[in-house]
Amino acid sequence: MAEPVRPTTRWDFKRSGLARELAAIIPGGTYIPPPGINFRDTKSIPQFAQEVIDYSESEAKTGLKWATGKNIHRKTVTISALPNAGSGSTAHGIVNLDTITRIWGICKDGTNYLPIPYADTAATGTQVEVYADATNITIVTGTDRRGDSAYITLEYTKG
Repeated sequence: MAEPVRPTTRWDFKRSGLARELAAIIPGGTYIPPPGINFRDTKSIPQFAQEVIDYSESEAKTGLKWATGKNIHRKTVTISALPNAGSGSTAHGIVNLDTITRIWGICKDGTNYLPIPYADTAATGTQVEVYADATNITIVTGTDRRGDSAYITLEYTKG
């Protein structure tokens, strides 16, 4: 039986590509930058998280690599109004997109926040679907959500 992985105060980036996501929730500790990322000194995990986890509307390198070895980039797109029981597309503005590796988001109606994609087994008409192609993010709703806005985050590689 394999030895269980023991938590440490140092994060070995090579052992997990989830270091950035985990950095947001692991208190304390020290981040040792991987080869190719040059910091003047080591950073604490909270410092690292503030500097590298970026959900802005500008394209940002995540520091992670996809299965093909290409760098993964991240961009968040704001959608001011979702469609009325149908589909609506918004240009994401990504140039030279190769592969979308992850897509997710939230929508809000002013009071409540829902994950996107959103599934509801009791009321399937309220579901929200999201997909993207080389040019657009498309959201499909089963009910009128014109009063809802959304933030959709794409992680992707470039050609």
